[in-house]
Amino acid sequence: MLTTELYQMVIKANQTENSERRMLKLKKLLHELPEMNFETFHFLARHLAVIAGKEELNKVCGVHFPYHACI
Repeated sequence: MLTTELYQMVIKANQTENSERRMLKLKKLLHELPEMNFETFHFLARHLAVIAGKEELNKVCGVHFPYHACI
């Protein structure tokens, strides 16, 4: 979903130690995506939030999601 132009900027922003500042930088970069890319990201983020919200049912841990399920 990231454009080639934004990829390195997102990597750099994600390395920001202050979590509040990191999130602000990432949010700003997400809004620089082309509309279709942003809409795709938004749809995926909402879907993952629904899955994470059903942790007890699907055994997906919030901390590790979407990397592996809880055992």
